[in-house]
Amino acid sequence: MSLIDEAKKGNEDALAALFLQYRPIIYKLQKKYYVRDFDSEDWVQEGRIVCYQVVNAFNVDNGATFGSFFKIAMENQIRSVLRRQHALKRRAAEYSVSLDEKMETEGSEFLADTQFEETYVLQNMIIREALADYELIFSKLEKEIMSAYLVGDSLERIATNKSLTSQKVRSAYDRAKKKLESQISEG
Repeated sequence: MSLIDEAKKGNEDALAALFLQYRPIIYKLQKKYYVRDFDSEDWVQEGRIVCYQVVNAFNVDNGATFGSFFKIAMENQIRSVLRRQHALKRRAAEYSVSLDEKMETEGSEFLADTQFEETYVLQNMIIREALADYELIFSKLEKEIMSAYLVGDSLERIATNKSLTSQKVRSAYDRAKKKLESQISEG
């Protein structure tokens, strides 16, 4: 029985072996495409997801090899990620307003409203500097979640962006908060 058949039956070792066998395809595509904010782990994660999908959809009778099917599916996945990124860029551009346009429509009075933002930015900078001192007490996940939270992301948004459950993000946030409170009260 082939690795593909074993993987289709739910054998995780067979799926892992298939993934390792075809992993070089991911590295070739990584050199071909630039995906903003994607590191090696993100590429590997996307590759594992695609490998699982390909195993379930692959049919020898269709005439394609598993490798070519995996390559096409992985390339399509990366193109989808790139399309989403470009769509987000366009949406941000739609809502952006130039400083000149703002001055023209609202006058210079709109600058008076920035005092709240300046206070927020200053507080955020102070908190970030304090966190830098406590950086070693956080796990990697706690640090990532705390950093995202401090720039204004909600815990739900962080969970979505990191493909984690809300409970996992909440737990990591709570642990980081307790560690920080403990460090502050000791210091």
